[in-house]
Amino acid sequence: MMISVLLSVAAALLDLRTKVGHSPWKVLQKADWLDAIPLVLYGFFSAVFVFINPFWHWVTGTSIVLGLAVVPLVLSMGGLEWQLRVFLERVSVLLASTSDLRVFARNINRIFLSALASYAGLLLAISLLAKVFFNLNSPESEVFLVANFLLGIGFFVAFTLTSMNRTLRVLLGMMLALLVYAVVFALSIQGVLPLDESVSYLLGCGVFTSYLLLVALPVLRELRNYQ
Repeated sequence: MMISVLLSVAAALLDLRTKVGHSPWKVLQKADWLDAIPLVLYGFFSAVFVFINPFWHWVTGTSIVLGLAVVPLVLSMGGLEWQLRVFLERVSVLLASTSDLRVFARNINRIFLSALASYAGLLLAISLLAKVFFNLNSPESEVFLVANFLLGIGFFVAFTLTSMNRTLRVLLGMMLALLVYAVVFALSIQGVLPLDESVSYLLGCGVFTSYLLLVALPVLRELRNYQ
């Protein structure tokens, strides 16, 4: 995870050097680095979410099959980015075809939910294939599959919000979800709640996705986000 962040920064600096024709250090200002911090944290927290599933398998010494429940989520990321592109292209067409804000507000949610449903269908199909291929039939692995399905939907909304410069709201949702996960897991270990690790993870992913959907729906109607 740390190496991927460093490689991303290196690639960005190299790209900037190519475009400006000289050292990026002469171009970058303090504000540029401050603007990059939320995105770096977003990438880090995203990696933490994905890592929880296989990490739990490693710590508990359970079957490696439980760790493989995250595979559908990872494989679906290309489809997620493609559907986000489809969403933004359809928004461009909508903006070009109407000047009525009421029509825009009425149709933007439909376009967004359509793209989200397409990605959810892809993720569901991959999850069902993984369940059969990896024999993910235990209660724990099924809970992890459902949790990662919810997490995938949350990531789609998060990608959409970050494309509209709402990264701080996404980070807030991530921290809230991780807090819920940590509290529920701690209470489960102490015997206060009759839950296990997989259910704690499911609750955290559910909070993450629910929060982002509530945040995203009003943001989608703001025209300035599509400038």
